[in-house]
Amino acid sequence: MTSCGEPIGNSAPGRLASLGCVLQIVFTEEGVGLTKDLSGWRVLQSRFPSYKASLGPSSVDEIDEYFDLDYSATGRPFSRDQIAAFVADSSETDVWAYH
Repeated sequence: MTSCGEPIGNSAPGRLASLGCVLQIVFTEEGVGLTKDLSGWRVLQSRFPSYKASLGPSSVDEIDEYFDLDYSATGRPFSRDQIAAFVADSSETDVWAYH
């Protein structure tokens, strides 16, 4: 797995793979989050008290595709631009979309 921000090769137009980051999606009672913390679910559960589940580690392309497929009716919690900004920000480890 690469660190966030390292290029990992060519990516299809409109895709985020060139951002070179692996993230996890975290589901809590309050909303959906993205984290750069690649620890297992037990660590995530201790970090986020209302933890319900997590998905990943996954590439940003896989996360982008997941949001397109699973949130097509309700609206994505994070746009491609929001994911790209999160990946580019080295000071942020988590970002949240609350429902």
